[in-house]
Amino acid sequence: MGKDLKTLLTNPFENIKDGNIKDFQKECKKIAQLLFSKYCINCNGTEYYFAEIEFYYWKFDWKEKEWTKVTYARNSKAGDLFFHLSGIDICFESNYMEDKPKFGGILIRAVMNENNKITAGPLNCKDEILNECQ
Repeated sequence: MGKDLKTLLTNPFENIKDGNIKDFQKECKKIAQLLFSKYCINCNGTEYYFAEIEFYYWKFDWKEKEWTKVTYARNSKAGDLFFHLSGIDICFESNYMEDKPKFGGILIRAVMNENNKITAGPLNCKDEILNECQ
């Protein structure tokens, strides 16, 4: 694959023109393959592997001058964990305060621990991970 996860999360969709959904899906697939095959969240020695994820990305449309969004605004570095009312995101490089704001991440929808216990649902994942990391 060539690129590491942090590189892919820094500017994942910068080269996609005119909302090309196939290119967007290709980039999401690259990131998902890395997350599912090489990464986990480690809390106090308990490893949580990704079982289900969902992508969210928002960039201001200067042509339409629209601010409609379906993701939480944030200022974050690529790979940061962002805890919010709906769960936990793995962040894309995000800057809400730029002149051309962009932000988003990957919502963790289900995880599996090393004992093969599945935790499903974004809020359940957040609770499980926060409780384990205390």
